[in-house]
Amino acid sequence: VGPSGVDESFIGALHYGNGAMAQISSAFRTPWYTHFDVMGTEGRLVMTRPFTGTEGEERRLTFVGVDDAALELAVPEQELYAGEVEDMNDAILTGRPPYIGLNETRDHVRTVLALYESARRGERVFVEEMVA
Repeated sequence: VGPSGVDESFIGALHYGNGAMAQISSAFRTPWYTHFDVMGTEGRLVMTRPFTGTEGEERRLTFVGVDDAALELAVPEQELYAGEVEDMNDAILTGRPPYIGLNETRDHVRTVLALYESARRGERVFVEEMVA
């Protein structure tokens, strides 16, 4: 936690019931370095500049297979969160369920709460322990 009371960095590991694992890190002290990697059994996805509105390199999404062959995937440039707003608008107007429902949203909050609680305790915390 920095002088302002805001977390300046966070590192965590998520272990899933099916054996999958995710490692996350986030920091405000590493400017101009935003990307994500998702690794799986068939390759990995690499995205540069996942958040719009930042200057720097061009936004790219690349799938790299286990054979190291790279395939560039198209990523539309749009305002951050515009897709979520459009989806919610469409759900309201048509009556269909939103793409991300309330239960999934609560699970996202529980996951973040579990990460913070685990950091506070210094031990593994289960998402099911969290109330959102």
